[in-house]
Amino acid sequence: MKICVQTNPMVPRYGIDKGFEIIKAAGFDGVDFNFDCYCSYNDMIECKIPDIFTEEAKKEAFIEDMIASSKKHGIEIHQCHAPFPSYIKDKPEANKAILEALKVSVEMCGRAGCKILVVHPAFNGSARYPSKRSEEWEWSMEMYEALIPSLKKYGVTCCLENMWGQDWITKKIYSAICTDIPEACIYIDKLNEIAGEKLFGFCLDIGHLNLLGLDPAFAMEQLGDRLVTFHIHDVSCTQDSHVCPYIGVVGWERFIKGVKDCGYNGALSFETANMVIELFKPQELMIPALHLIYEVGRYFDDRISGKIPEFH
Repeated sequence: MKICVQTNPMVPRYGIDKGFEIIKAAGFDGVDFNFDCYCSYNDMIECKIPDIFTEEAKKEAFIEDMIASSKKHGIEIHQCHAPFPSYIKDKPEANKAILEALKVSVEMCGRAGCKILVVHPAFNGSARYPSKRSEEWEWSMEMYEALIPSLKKYGVTCCLENMWGQDWITKKIYSAICTDIPEACIYIDKLNEIAGEKLFGFCLDIGHLNLLGLDPAFAMEQLGDRLVTFHIHDVSCTQDSHVCPYIGVVGWERFIKGVKDCGYNGALSFETANMVIELFKPQELMIPALHLIYEVGRYFDDRISGKIPEFH
């Protein structure tokens, strides 16, 4: 399988061309391109949408840079990550701007040759003031349905993701939208029914599953062919750490078994930005840190394919 990694923080820090060069030097086949790095949470709330989403010339230059850097360094843009949040309660103007940014994300993704865009479901992640499931259904379905024409036009599959919530005082982790995999399947199936074709799938975030004590192998079994891609990363017991596997507390044997049993044949995509942002801050350690993530990906692939026997 191809081994991919998110572009954060390499591309935001050094630009697309240099960022892709660094990622390629570490061995990776492709990237998860973080559109979300160009648009912070607070920017979204305040309707401060960056010019790559709002100005035609800036958007065109950005897409051209993505394509040229991908070809130059032999890096596939395997998937992209849309800005978030996808919806803010009681802020209609912000939601209008957010939706337009999501539509442009679909366009940039498809025109850059990428077929997968991860878009967070619409929810309020505050564990003290959580959104109701009925509200989440209404918000998310309206948002995802509005993306259908763009998804069809640019040949992109929109992937939902399993989320989580936390009480930031007690650090208690709570379930959130699409944590329940059967619920996620209902979303996907209904959206595909509305679209009249398979335009929606799932990005299974392994770290998020572990924060809630859920088994990745069982989740993959429930998802079936709805599983399109992964966010692979390790976590602590109370933090969404986004570090390399085997540094945190995830039981990776269940992940390996799940991938092997479900017949998944897509890419192994790592969402491990904090390996560089937090753990290996010196620039000189960036490529060694990325190379470690790549080698874990190769190890996973060898275990899944049977090149390396069962762990004992």
